[in-house]
Amino acid sequence: MAQLRDKNNALERKNEAMTSDNVRLEEENNRLAHQNSALAVDREVMHHWLNGLTVSMWRLTYDCVYRATGSADCPYKVIHIYPPFTVLSDELLKEALKKALSKILNEGGKIWGQVWSDN
Repeated sequence: MAQLRDKNNALERKNEAMTSDNVRLEEENNRLAHQNSALAVDREVMHHWLNGLTVSMWRLTYDCVYRATGSADCPYKVIHIYPPFTVLSDELLKEALKKALSKILNEGGKIWGQVWSDN
């Protein structure tokens, strides 16, 4: 009988320890979930900031290269039509803009190279 009582007491202590561990792990899980949520918000903010920066660079290139040279067939006119985040969330449009950006950078490099060599 004493042996059963000792086993029962040992099991109760083990159960209390496991419950305590479970509570601690649940608190840690909640803390990590909150941290993960905050990081997701930070990542989303950074994503929008980076997209905005990218679009700003595209627009600056458009303004500097195409408007300065009077080129009428700027492949990036579409940027001035659509809101930046619409452009960057549409995969087909984004792909077209990437190709256009390559064209702008190549032509822009030639144009600015000529400007620098002339001066």
